[in-house]
Amino acid sequence: MNKSCFKSYTFYTLSVIFMFVFFYSENNLLADTKIKTVAVFPFDVIAKEDSNFIGKGMGKMLCSRIASDNKILVKCMEHIPSEYGLDLSISSMFGKISTVTELNGVDYILTGTVTIAGDSVSSDAKLIEIIKPDEVKFITASGTGIGDIMQQASAISEKVKSAISGQVSSSTILTEHQTKSAPNINYPNINQDNQSKTPKDSYVPPIHLSNGSSILLNHKLDMEIRGIATADIDGDGQLDIAVMDKHTISFLTFTNSKNTSGTNILIKKGGYEGKYYNSNISIDALDSNGNGRSELFITSIGKNNTLKSYILEWNGGHFEPIVKDDDWYFRVVNNAGFTNSDGKNRSITTQLIGQKKGHDEIFSGAIYSLKLSGKNIVQSTKIVSDSFSIFGFSPINIKIENGINQNIRGSLNFIWFDRSGFLNLGNSNGVREWKSTQSLGSTALFIEQDRGKDNLKEKIYINNRIITCDINNDGISEIITVNNSDVAKGYLSGYRKFNNGHIQIMAWNNGSMVDIWKSNPSTGYISDFSLIDIDGDNYPEVVYSVVTDSGVITNKSHGTIFIEKIIDYQK
Repeated sequence: MNKSCFKSYTFYTLSVIFMFVFFYSENNLLADTKIKTVAVFPFDVIAKEDSNFIGKGMGKMLCSRIASDNKILVKCMEHIPSEYGLDLSISSMFGKISTVTELNGVDYILTGTVTIAGDSVSSDAKLIEIIKPDEVKFITASGTGIGDIMQQASAISEKVKSAISGQVSSSTILTEHQTKSAPNINYPNINQDNQSKTPKDSYVPPIHLSNGSSILLNHKLDMEIRGIATADIDGDGQLDIAVMDKHTISFLTFTNSKNTSGTNILIKKGGYEGKYYNSNISIDALDSNGNGRSELFITSIGKNNTLKSYILEWNGGHFEPIVKDDDWYFRVVNNAGFTNSDGKNRSITTQLIGQKKGHDEIFSGAIYSLKLSGKNIVQSTKIVSDSFSIFGFSPINIKIENGINQNIRGSLNFIWFDRSGFLNLGNSNGVREWKSTQSLGSTALFIEQDRGKDNLKEKIYINNRIITCDINNDGISEIITVNNSDVAKGYLSGYRKFNNGHIQIMAWNNGSMVDIWKSNPSTGYISDFSLIDIDGDNYPEVVYSVVTDSGVITNKSHGTIFIEKIIDYQK
């Protein structure tokens, strides 16, 4: 045989083999790197009480976790399959998927059920490939307590990503033909707002404090502090503190005696007992009528979510209600920040604002500036339309030269919390320039909204207070608010469980809000805060209330008032 022919033949044969292997590998590579699309639906929930918010939260958490894989595109569906006319238990129904616009181009569908039985919570997911509807993959995760939902979402998402990439093992996923034992369900009442127990696997992250941060006062009270306000209540020229619980108001003033930190000691000077069938949800203070004594504006909720707000004024010996059973939500906000008045002294310009209850929503009316005239509330200028809740809302005077959104370049008007506790910065139309990457939680207080369908009630949580203030005297407002660490991180709209909390100060820097100071971490959740210049140095300290022992709104619990210095960013 001709050697040259042999060599040529060998080269030709090897070339063919090489080309075959190359194209085969390339095709497999293309197949492996092709981006898959999965539609994630909210989960159904099996529980004694209405817990649909858990199913919606599970869907949102799975969306965010699965989307972290850059080979998977996620479509986060707003409703369960049946609301799109789909019954995914019947394989023949998959022909109707093409009629659902939102599902065009989808490769997989993920749906499932969360079962709450006593202290046990089980999440069972179904991953269905559109071209193979008969080959359902079941994924399950279980735990103890609602707080474990996040861990279950993480476990399920990892298994879903593995299944889609083809790397899943038989030990992690059950096929349609394998059986699972159904849980033996014995439903108790679910107490969703108990803040008294820290989850066994919770982690409290380290807080980086500003150098020299110190507690000036630590004052314990035998009451659940729902709100706190600072003002000159009795007209003696000195700042006082008012705190509230569900039904009562306590008026605290500083004596001439000092504690070991050199701070004047607090004592109770007076109080007010509200109606037992109404529930206080906020307190603010402002000298609205200009008589030298700040009035207390208390938002209170009565039966059927009716507003029963009231205004108190100290008359020298006790509180006198000058307005009763009013239908406004009250809030006092800064309308010009914490500004220089004479080069040394600084003052906070404040404004009373109000919002009416909407017909179908708890917070849906426009927000107005208000004035107190005698014993009447007078509605003044409209501040914003009905895009915001009055709680967790404040004007701000930040300026941006090159904003992300062309519609709001220049002065940004407002900062606000959304329903999930994320902080937003934008204009009066709700056009957003910036949104926080993490939820800052809320208070533990909520109002139940009757949705009318199957007697369902939705919990609308009261957002944390926001104060805008030029803390470091640079002419630009900083943002002071509360960050309560919620175990669900804002994904479960109808559930809050707090590990800890701290006061957080943020400033605008290069297109984003950045943290510049954090208070000492609390072992309970922070229910409210205010600013006070207790040592007369013309710089404000932060005064805040911490609730411990229990966060159940209907139970008696204990609160502590802290006053803490803000040092590093004050010049």
